[in-house]
Amino acid sequence: MPLYINDEEVDALVEELKSLKRTTKTEAVKMALKGAVEQTRQKSDLRLRLTKTFQLARKAGPFAYDYAHESDDYWREP
Repeated sequence: MPLYINDEEVDALVEELKSLKRTTKTEAVKMALKGAVEQTRQKSDLRLRLTKTFQLARKAGPFAYDYAHESDDYWREP
């Protein structure tokens, strides 16, 4: 199914990418779309990992590790 886009800015961007990459309009559009899809996937993956990390942190709570005990041992004089 053909893709028809009637937008001067889009056409200018495709032409610029086409000349920079020395390729066809079709390949320029394909490269741009693949790049945008990959970038969006990476951001989504990061968002998912951060969500899981924050959930684990919430479950652990603010007092999950006893920092005071460790620092007491460190500063205790011999």
